[in-house]
Amino acid sequence: MKENIIVCFIVIVAATLFVSCSPKESNYSLHLVVDSWSDQDIDYPEDEFLFENIILNETYVIALDGDSDYLLRKFKVIKIDESSITISTPIPLSVKEEGINLGSKEKKFTIEYGKATSLDTLIMDGGEWYVFSLIEKE
Repeated sequence: MKENIIVCFIVIVAATLFVSCSPKESNYSLHLVVDSWSDQDIDYPEDEFLFENIILNETYVIALDGDSDYLLRKFKVIKIDESSITISTPIPLSVKEEGINLGSKEKKFTIEYGKATSLDTLIMDGGEWYVFSLIEKE
């Protein structure tokens, strides 16, 4: 009888560890539009990216050239909820709805389903805009 209880306990603990260690995945895909701008009125083309499987603690690369000290070229998913994700970025960015805050120190941003999140680089004479949106998985 004791052996059966011990075996059941070990199976339950192992199953719990397996479930808690498996990566958490978002219910949505992440759409990203990157648009460059310049104070010289140059019309740069937009670049679009689709990250289909968003997994907790995964780092995603934005495949564009440019100086990663000033431009966003990767981000990490640090939280997944039922209808949002939170990302962290290696550089501070400004939330676009508030205007460009050149003194922003913000590196964590929540992207909610149904609401686009627009971010700007902290550069005065040219930079990039990033528009993140969660979309239904196909």
